[in-house]
Amino acid sequence: MRKCCLLTVFFISQMFLYAFNSSIIIQTGHTGVINNIIESSDGKYIITSGVDSKIKIFSREENKIIQEILIYDSTIEYIAVNPVKTQIAVIVRRGEDYYLEIYDWLIAQKLKSIKISDRPLFIDYSPKGTYIFLSVPKWNSLRIYNTSGSLVNFNAGFGIINYMFFSKTEQTLVTYQSSSQELIYWDMKNKSKKASVRTRVKLDKPVLYSQRIMIGKANKTIYAIDLYTGEIIDSIAIDAKNILVTNNTIVVTENSSFASIILYTIEENKLKQQKKIDASSFLSDISSITCDANGYIIAGTSKGTIKMLSTKSGQQKTVLSSSMTTIKQISFSESNAFCSTSEFTLQWEASIFSDRPSDNLVEAKKIPINFTNAGIEPIEGSEKILMWSTGYPFPPRLLVYNAKENKIEKEISNLTAYVQKILITDESIVILEKDSVIRILDKTDMTEKLRIPAKGINDIASIKEHIIYAARTKTSDPPYSLIKIDTLFGETVPIETNDEIIYKILTDKIKNKIYFLNISSNPSTSVKSASINSDNGNIYSIRTLYNIAQIDSNADIIIDKDTGYIYTTVGFSSPVKIGQSEKKTFEATGHIPRKLSTFKNILYSINSDGSISMWDTITGKHIYDVYIFADGNWIIEGRNGELIPSSQEVIKERIYQLAKG
Repeated sequence: MRKCCLLTVFFISQMFLYAFNSSIIIQTGHTGVINNIIESSDGKYIITSGVDSKIKIFSREENKIIQEILIYDSTIEYIAVNPVKTQIAVIVRRGEDYYLEIYDWLIAQKLKSIKISDRPLFIDYSPKGTYIFLSVPKWNSLRIYNTSGSLVNFNAGFGIINYMFFSKTEQTLVTYQSSSQELIYWDMKNKSKKASVRTRVKLDKPVLYSQRIMIGKANKTIYAIDLYTGEIIDSIAIDAKNILVTNNTIVVTENSSFASIILYTIEENKLKQQKKIDASSFLSDISSITCDANGYIIAGTSKGTIKMLSTKSGQQKTVLSSSMTTIKQISFSESNAFCSTSEFTLQWEASIFSDRPSDNLVEAKKIPINFTNAGIEPIEGSEKILMWSTGYPFPPRLLVYNAKENKIEKEISNLTAYVQKILITDESIVILEKDSVIRILDKTDMTEKLRIPAKGINDIASIKEHIIYAARTKTSDPPYSLIKIDTLFGETVPIETNDEIIYKILTDKIKNKIYFLNISSNPSTSVKSASINSDNGNIYSIRTLYNIAQIDSNADIIIDKDTGYIYTTVGFSSPVKIGQSEKKTFEATGHIPRKLSTFKNILYSINSDGSISMWDTITGKHIYDVYIFADGNWIIEGRNGELIPSSQEVIKERIYQLAKG
């Protein structure tokens, strides 16, 4: 049986405390949708960006990702590649603000960041890489920057520019406004208007076919337009989703559930169909698309993978797949550790928590359940855990699993919705079913004692046996973001906090305090605390402990029961440790930490990309990162660059090692 990475991790936790410097690129796709895909001008690299805030550089020669850029606390909107340098221009959104940022993708270094007033409609480089140009949805929409980031001054009003391009010499700029159907030619030397023509139709998302012809779509028809006269050269009725151009070939993808890819050329001023390829399976899940000079269509998918289709042979292949499993939860009991993933759930024995590293690693056990993405909650003072399904199958399942005897003792299958949260008190098991009910079971025999409506509730926490606090959205009925529930009588009492949404809540029974994550419309995300009246359970003295001026609805907050410290991932960068008189930001990694847990002076984060990062809770130093793959293989990256893999084949097949320095 395969030995597990996390066991090794716990053993060697005292061994790495040097300056962290990531030295590897994991060969896996994006976590989620690829929203941009482009090719370098020499055709050697595929550059992608995703909703995971990462840019990946894929070498077609080496067949590997050779660089990765994580843009913290940002959403990547557009990317463009410099045709002559190893630079990319990136439009990112942080909160309500937009920025143009320039990176050297070869060394993953930011060169420039420029704030932009509005969300751009597109971005690109000029043919020689002299200019970066973009348009914003304003009357004076054109923005042209030189590569050092300085704005090139154009005094003329343009209207909203929907498309633009430079001549090969960069002496002439051509802009197109869909609203007026006007093509305008500009002299770049004196920034003056040279000529203009109107197109016969209002084109959507046009592309350049040649220096004389532009291709665009309108009213389920594609048009070839003469750039000098604005006249229609030819048209074909087709509902086109994407129009690409390569080597004088027009590549059209149909906007249909049974879509084809159709190739056209222009011969004797006529659009002529050259080939039609059945590509419904290839196009079914694509989220971004481009093509190369060799006739390959390159697509990013909604699952974060890259695939290609040859327009010559029609053959398809996956260039980059998602090889990592997605870690869902890490939980700890006194004698076991549990890890839930999108493929399996694992259990380890207590000896992995030995104070001294041991050579005898403990093998992982796969827990025999027939669902993945399991929720896990150990029952304190026993060898039992609660496990529940958070997705397929339906109806949802709740199990009592005996970790010592490796068997399922009890199963509850009468739940009406998937479990969102479980609390275990001295006498009860409290189950929050998503947007449905709070179900309270007897802890001994698991019989149902009470059921309370729970529509709009995001999270629950308890301070006393019969008192539960529920975090809500203020638009719920009644319109309060915090509610106190007496489970003995089933009574609810709304509590005013002035917060629009409270989506995470926890309590400290020793200090008699409640902590919560909230979102306000300004916009901001805050960690707040309040004291609890020990007699009636009401709260008072609400304080803001930590705040960022943007919305982070996937952040986490936990409390270390041994020390009373609060840890949060609000802010998309590094975990923050919050005490009575201190706030400490932990060492940054190449990941965005999300879901937290603690055990024996170590803070664990499940990151947005599915990896695990760990820190020393006393020093705040990053210890190492763990990557678990869908086939059960794994690799650990230590602070000093040491790699501990499940096998040497993993190093050869799953990682790219960056050159030192």
